[in-house]
Amino acid sequence: MSAFRSLAWFSKGMREYTNPLLFFHLFRSGYESAASHFDPNELKNVRLDNHRVLITGANSGIGLVCCKELAKHGAEIHMVCRSKPRAEEARQQIISETGVNDSVSYSFYQERIIIHPLDLSKPNEVRNFGKQFANNNDSRLDILINNAGCMINEYKTDENGIEANFATNTLGTYILTESLIPALKKSPDVSMNNNLITFCAVTQDPPSGPVLSISESCPVMDSNSIISETVCADSDLSSSQTVALLNVHRIVAVTAHETENKSSSTLNPAAPNRSHHSATEVSDESNYRDSLSPENMSDASDDDQKPNTILIDTDYLDDPLSTNEARVITVSSGGMLVQKLDHADPMLTTRHNKFDGTMVYAQNKRQQVVMTEMWSKNYPEIFFCSMHPGWADTPAVALSMPSFYNKMKNKLRTPEQGADTAIWLAAVPNVRRFQNGSFFQDRQVVSQHLKLACTHSKDDEKRKFMSNLADIAAPFLK
Repeated sequence: MSAFRSLAWFSKGMREYTNPLLFFHLFRSGYESAASHFDPNELKNVRLDNHRVLITGANSGIGLVCCKELAKHGAEIHMVCRSKPRAEEARQQIISETGVNDSVSYSFYQERIIIHPLDLSKPNEVRNFGKQFANNNDSRLDILINNAGCMINEYKTDENGIEANFATNTLGTYILTESLIPALKKSPDVSMNNNLITFCAVTQDPPSGPVLSISESCPVMDSNSIISETVCADSDLSSSQTVALLNVHRIVAVTAHETENKSSSTLNPAAPNRSHHSATEVSDESNYRDSLSPENMSDASDDDQKPNTILIDTDYLDDPLSTNEARVITVSSGGMLVQKLDHADPMLTTRHNKFDGTMVYAQNKRQQVVMTEMWSKNYPEIFFCSMHPGWADTPAVALSMPSFYNKMKNKLRTPEQGADTAIWLAAVPNVRRFQNGSFFQDRQVVSQHLKLACTHSKDDEKRKFMSNLADIAAPFLK
């Protein structure tokens, strides 16, 4: 079975994980083939200015590319790196490639690209960092990219008896993510259900029944965009009414009147037809905030308040134009496809006499995929996913797999191509269109298993693995 898995995986890898043009340039394969189906404008106007992103292994390869591209989208970048000098060099490279051409912009990016020296193989240090980050009142976290990894080809353990590959790839990722869950829950996207609209008040008595419901296709703007689009509302809102929406960053007055020759299907072909209502920015935000504050609204009697206060349907979380969603993205590997989860022995202690670093790495990557799936069930308010970058030309691959690298280096993806899906997952609007806990390759959900490879695990085996992993991590999470 092991030989079959390896052969099936390598064949799949040559077709999908590489970046050559084959057959006299007549047919594309690998990334080139997948990218031909990407929407080139999908991330064009996405802004992440109010997003805080933490990326491990951020000073080279895929992690560095993620830092560069997400910084270009305006995100505040937190670089978690083992080597501070290399991280400083990487930060200067990021700043120089984000279009900085004056001292003001340079200072701005210096403040928004923060370095955190941390060795993911040191569980106590990981725990301390995660708790400190999460306990800081200002340290919410919007996006976590678990990218750091290693492949050590000889059996080593630390002072705690933790095998070196497992320490970084599995245990470090587990402890860091678990420690940062409170920070991810501080994200306004989680704590206030996208936090774009808190409540609304109607200036005239509304009709009986539901008054305003933001439809799942409604193009509610993200927190960084200028209000210039139309806002969707149910057609039973009287055309004479004016609705004021309290936005976290601005107040928008929405006057209900049907927009001529428009329907929501023009913005989203799959959306049901609904009335549109034009939105205009209110000039005096402070007065509107005061008048619409919960304290002022509560001053009214029950009889006065009920017809003037309505809650907004949170279906707008599925808005295809919304970029707000707390996310955890774990950079796994297609190598995990050759491994069935060893739920009973996460550190593979029974196999150290016949140690194979490549096999251990693949098992660690299978563990990451299972952790992602289980986290999505334990913390459904956060979006978790794992992804395969393909076979990419990175320093880590060259160092840990020299034979493979020398044979394949002309066929490997660039770091930019390898990082593409991780960047897309961090920035793409409406990520909830995908099932929480999914495994991605080239911007689409793919199977976590090869056909006929017998690598599936039962749910109770996955739970047992998570329980065993929690037991290993417990001394470091106190």
